[in-house]
Amino acid sequence: MEFLEKFFKKRFRLIYKDRDLAFDKNTPDKLIEEEDVDDTFYTFGFVPVKNSVMYTLILPAAAEEHVEDIVKNFIRENEPSEVDLKIDYSFIREKGKLKVLISVIKAEDYQNIRNEFYNYTQTLSGIVPYQMLLIAYSLLKGVNNGFAVFKIDGYILGFLFNEGFPVAFLKVKDKEGIDVKIIVERFLSSERAEDDIKIFFFGQGFDNVECENCISVNEEVNLIKTFCYLMDTKSLPLVNYLPPKERKVIRRWWRYVIASVLIIACIVYSGVFLKEYFSLRSRVNALRSEFNTKKKMALKLRKKLGNVEDLKKMVRYFEGVERNKKKILILLEELTRRIPKTAYLTRVSINNRGEMELN
Repeated sequence: MEFLEKFFKKRFRLIYKDRDLAFDKNTPDKLIEEEDVDDTFYTFGFVPVKNSVMYTLILPAAAEEHVEDIVKNFIRENEPSEVDLKIDYSFIREKGKLKVLISVIKAEDYQNIRNEFYNYTQTLSGIVPYQMLLIAYSLLKGVNNGFAVFKIDGYILGFLFNEGFPVAFLKVKDKEGIDVKIIVERFLSSERAEDDIKIFFFGQGFDNVECENCISVNEEVNLIKTFCYLMDTKSLPLVNYLPPKERKVIRRWWRYVIASVLIIACIVYSGVFLKEYFSLRSRVNALRSEFNTKKKMALKLRKKLGNVEDLKKMVRYFEGVERNKKKILILLEELTRRIPKTAYLTRVSINNRGEMELN
């Protein structure tokens, strides 16, 4: 069904601080003007990095039934605070494990940010931590195993990846004179990362970070392309603070009409196909039965034909015997006239070659 997406518009609107971008997924490089944006767009707002903290958990697959309780207990241990927290998590199943991605924000901050988003739009499809985009961007750039570092909104953020999944997070305020390289080394040491792990520095603002395993990528995060990748990837769970009941789901009835027509057409076609199939199958069975009947008749005729040939041979044989019998009688009559009256026959025999022997 993926090829059908090109025929349907799937439009998104992304709101992050002072950025408000609207686009069609089929043409992401072409922005849609503000006056053309309405409630038919899937609208996502992004929480600034200063407001949210992220964690990750790797659990056995059997823990899925209790994953919510596990996450809450985990947050209580790592975020001991009397302030009300808003917690959201999502997970994927992979190789008998649950890979859980968790995001935490103060409930008061969440409510304020949410109200700000509703100043832009009447509907929302999701409220997502901005870190999700940075994680997706890192994967998009091929950081499946390594450490990705960013400078965003006065913070230094780091994501440690193992087999394409973030397993640890770094978040430090970017103060004047701070040595990013030392912070990264200490963090990796605390996480017991390998010495030769590759470190990727994305964006500008990184000075004196040259090292054997360091890779600098002087490129800004493309919000639209990264978001599209985030929506398409199946290996990264999406954290969405907005409750499912409040998320805007775009229902374009004409899509359902087209889908219904296609389904009905498929059912009708399938019915016609099945009818034709069973009709042909019935004809094949009838022809097969007729063939078997004709085959039996042919075998009987062939057998009878063989009997006729045998009978003909027998007729020819007895006709020959009859002819030879007459010759023998004539011969015997002639012998009777010629031999003396005092002589008599003791034995007469005729072999298969028609030869006669007299004694």
